[in-house]
Amino acid sequence: MANKIILLNGCSSAGKSSISEKIMELSEEPWLNFSLSTFWNALSPKYKGFGEKSNEGLQFILRHNKQGLPINEVKINAYGEKLFDSMPKVFKQLANDEHNLIIEEVILEQKYLRNYEDNLKEYQVYFVNVGCELEVLEEGQTVLNFSKWET
Repeated sequence: MANKIILLNGCSSAGKSSISEKIMELSEEPWLNFSLSTFWNALSPKYKGFGEKSNEGLQFILRHNKQGLPINEVKINAYGEKLFDSMPKVFKQLANDEHNLIIEEVILEQKYLRNYEDNLKEYQVYFVNVGCELEVLEEGQTVLNFSKWET
């Protein structure tokens, strides 16, 4: 039995976690699910967000959009780059050990996608773009209808 890898890419609140949960619920096979949050939560608080060393890791920078509304930009600094470089390698090892994987990602740049492609090239990977309407994102709530899905 060949293992399966599904990489769900989309912005926060687009529905990646809901899709992952439904795949795991409907499948007769075991799956391991990882999201960017898995690695975010593993990172020391001082190296992320507005932490004192976030300028070395994953840094939030407050900006305003054209309408004057506040937005957070994520700046990926040296340690953040190191982390993003390691993530596909972790998944490659899990794939080598024949695990089915669902990876929830927010791929910010083409080089990060290439990193996944390079590390997982030995495997059939389903790259899925997950999007939704802006109104849904603004509400912060994703509603998915899985009734027509078949396993």
